Amino acid sequence: MRRAMMAMLGPVAITLPAPATAQSAAAFRAEPDYSFSVETGDGAEDKAAALWAELRTRFADDPDLALAAEAQVAADRGDILAAMQAQSGAVVDCRQEARDDCAPLSLGSAVLGRFYRDNKDVLEFAALLSAGDEPSLEAAQAIAPVAMRLELTERLENIRAASTLRERAVAIYEAEGGEVPWELIAAYFRLSDNYRSQRRYSEAETALEKAAALADETWDFDAAAKGDLALQLAELYADMRRPADAENQVARARAILAQWFEAYEQLPLEAEAAYARSLLGANRLDEAETVFEAIERSLDARMGLPFEPVAVRLMLDRGELHERRGEPAAAEEIYRDIVTRAAAAKIKESPLVARALKRLAGTLQRQQRLDEAAQTYSRALAMLTATVGKAHPATADTLLEVGRVDEAGGRLARAREAYATALAYLAPFPVGLDHAVLQSRIAAVDAALDEKDASLARFARAAEAFDEAIGASASPERAQALHEWGKALIRFRQPTAGHARMREARAMFAQVADETNLARIEALAVEAELLGRRDPGEAYGAIATATRGAVRRMESYEGFDRGAQAELARFAPVFARHVRIAWEVGNAR
Repeated sequence: MRRAMMAMLGPVAITLPAPATAQSAAAFRAEPDYSFSVETGDGAEDKAAALWAELRTRFADDPDLALAAEAQVAADRGDILAAMQAQSGAVVDCRQEARDDCAPLSLGSAVLGRFYRDNKDVLEFAALLSAGDEPSLEAAQAIAPVAMRLELTERLENIRAASTLRERAVAIYEAEGGEVPWELIAAYFRLSDNYRSQRRYSEAETALEKAAALADETWDFDAAAKGDLALQLAELYADMRRPADAENQVARARAILAQWFEAYEQLPLEAEAAYARSLLGANRLDEAETVFEAIERSLDARMGLPFEPVAVRLMLDRGELHERRGEPAAAEEIYRDIVTRAAAAKIKESPLVARALKRLAGTLQRQQRLDEAAQTYSRALAMLTATVGKAHPATADTLLEVGRVDEAGGRLARAREAYATALAYLAPFPVGLDHAVLQSRIAAVDAALDEKDASLARFARAAEAFDEAIGASASPERAQALHEWGKALIRFRQPTAGHARMREARAMFAQVADETNLARIEALAVEAELLGRRDPGEAYGAIATATRGAVRRMESYEGFDRGAQAELARFAPVFARHVRIAWEVGNAR
């Protein structure tokens, strides 16, 4: 009877349209869009008030439905605060009577939650849904929009709340049995994304594998969605530092999608963008650029919009391409364009804009424009703090870069404070590479301040963090940390142990970075200087490799822009050391 009365409400009923069942990759990303019609114009408020009065009379003996109807009318006239208050009252009234048919009201709460800008209130509604009604398909469907609203903020506390909701939805769908619903696969998909954001990688992998297995069991589950599952797995493997597995999943996704989209000239944007990023990660820059250009042509008009997120992400990828080529000025131009587009679209705060600002600051830093870099990092940090919060890897990573600028400028105490704060921001997350890098940066600053015990103890903790994060795997970050550890040991008069660490670093750099890698060039030059007369032959081998890498890097410059000029200034000491060490080797003979 209750649902029949709700159906009588017509266009203002709180019963919402069922989620779209199109089994597509796009639906995975966006999920059902529950929305209200909003009537505006002359007389709209009077009409709404009259309708509200009629509904109150009609449901005089059902206070919860009267409140729910009031919420709908308030939402239709754009008074979201009143709508949320009325809807909340409806849910509370229903639950106080201990009835088992509150799911439609919870659904209304979830929908109205999409309008709520206050994070505290959205979290309250999430708690309401996760602990409320008896399990039902309606309750599971009510979860989707409010979970998505939480996820869009990217804040850690919201992601955790969304995970709890998604887990409840999965449990409800699993308990139903029978034919596998599309919503169950979608719930696993989004749950995996939430786990990944929290660095719960093994759980994320399990959720995605479950989604893929269910999709394979469902004969009418289309290839587009299966391809999207493979792309999600590729992104997860990239985060887990399993590049070969990531590349295999991208190839698998493209193969699946090629069959589905054979009538089209190219694969969906998500697949091609993932392919381009995998090429970028493998340093196959020319191939990556070709794919990026094809994507830009397919986007066409969208690339010209003031702030189109898909286009902005593509621009960020193109900026990274230029950075990898040693073209910071070209990358700077792209990142500034993103910031300009955001301003034109009147977007004041956005994680995407913050990401562009952070990248922009990095290019300025590489051009030795340290004051500009520091100011831009500060803007990015403020924007990230306001949007995703302090407890977020992006915020911590930006603070790491702020510390690097301070360290390069000789402001060691400030640098150490920035690194320590960034480490505190990462406390809620499992240990990752960023924890290890921060530990090693604090240790290096301690060494520069001649705090021997603190420095060597911190380097040992950094080594433990690397082991926990990536096992015995090699990485550029680990190579750099070993090099810094070696420098510290030599500084503290432990040359044998120090040079042993530096040899480890040299071997690891050779494994994970080519000769033109800037960090590798500078590490080799410093090692050669420290070897000095201790082992002239080994010193010459190190400086010769560094010089060869510097020359090759210079040969790749397409123009002598500010980035190239800044790098050349950094290479000058390398060439000077080469000459001096060659002279010392000659005299030693």
